Amino acid sequence: MEEKRKDFPIKLIILGFVLLAIGSSLAWSVNYHLAMHEKIPVMIRLPLKNSTRIELPSSLSLKTYYNLTYDGDRYVNLSLVFLNSNSTEVGRLIIRDAQKNTSGFIYFEDKPAALLVNRSCSSCSSTVFLTFYFAKYNEELVLLESIISAFLSLIGAVSLLFGGYLYVAYKNRDETTPSQFFQEEPEQQQ
Repeated sequence: MEEKRKDFPIKLIILGFVLLAIGSSLAWSVNYHLAMHEKIPVMIRLPLKNSTRIELPSSLSLKTYYNLTYDGDRYVNLSLVFLNSNSTEVGRLIIRDAQKNTSGFIYFEDKPAALLVNRSCSSCSSTVFLTFYFAKYNEELVLLESIISAFLSLIGAVSLLFGGYLYVAYKNRDETTPSQFFQEEPEQQQ
């Protein structure tokens, strides 16, 4: 019985490390899912006779990185309006005097389904290359992985700390035997 008691803290420490490792792995998995791996290239030839609508895949995420490059004879002014499936505006990007390369993040109110490019100039002759980078993931799965990761990491840390505490307590108890506590002090000679 005493041997099982001495093994218990070590089992708790091992369990803590395992749970922390699983929790950390799930956290890395969430980070991987949220990374922007997907891309959509869009090519726009200017001048436009009127506004042009470009359909976008439904997997475009709410946070999207864009990179705009152009090849042409003058500075480009673009007005890009993002529409959801109900043709309601969910985001707008206005690019003024784009020289060679413009990039940044766009945050949408809802998932965009189409891109509306408004006419920017009537006499310019340019080709605009617009690339969107985004994360394609299942929101419910990422939320579930995040919750499980936090829970396992918390339980693992508690198990590790409690196991360490018990290990030290058992170690100290074994070093001080009960006979030392009950030993009478030698009488002092006067």
